[in-house]
Amino acid sequence: MIVMMQRYLIYSFEDVIRSAEEKLTASLGASCHIRLRNSLSIGAIQAIQRIESTAFRPELRYTTDELIERGLRKDFFLLLVHTRDRPVAFMYGYRDPVDLSFYLDTVATSIEGRGVGSTLIGLTLLHCLEAGFEDVTLRTEERDEKGRTLRRFYEKLGFGVYPHDPKEGIAMRKRIEWRDILTITERTLVEDRSRRSEVMVQSSFHLPSIQQQDQITLKPELLEPLRNQ
Repeated sequence: MIVMMQRYLIYSFEDVIRSAEEKLTASLGASCHIRLRNSLSIGAIQAIQRIESTAFRPELRYTTDELIERGLRKDFFLLLVHTRDRPVAFMYGYRDPVDLSFYLDTVATSIEGRGVGSTLIGLTLLHCLEAGFEDVTLRTEERDEKGRTLRRFYEKLGFGVYPHDPKEGIAMRKRIEWRDILTITERTLVEDRSRRSEVMVQSSFHLPSIQQQDQITLKPELLEPLRNQ
């Protein structure tokens, strides 16, 4: 057995939130704040409904009672984006009681094409990584009434389609793998590298042959991108 020590760069969730706020502030041209909640207040419900009224057709909007019920589900998690003191985007989800994945129930934004939606997804994936979830699941459409290619949007973020009841829409899933999530974090959320901390991760490889040993031990270039940053 060969034991290798590799360096990986990580961020605290609070630092990523601040970096995401700065990135969205630059993108939107106005001060942006991201609030995290583990329950639904009256104000949060009103903010969600205000955004849904412009983002979704009527049959996709939840009633107040439906929102309250979802806010009581296990591991409920809400991200709410405000700019100029008004809500412009949100994402919420909770633990799926059937397969124990994090079910991303709804993500919506009243400002499109500025990276708001992908930022919320990136933050959600990082939250799920820290919370110990193994998968994130969701339901979506191929294309909505406004022509937005929703399935393609999620595919670009690493989600894949899996078999499910088609009456519930297109079912998509993403496996939570920490190296993959950190890549998404750097690409969509973090620009200030001074906020990173460095950790050592021990990886063990059981090698059945000399050939496999050579393949692993003769790849120092795998660490070069980290040494050079």
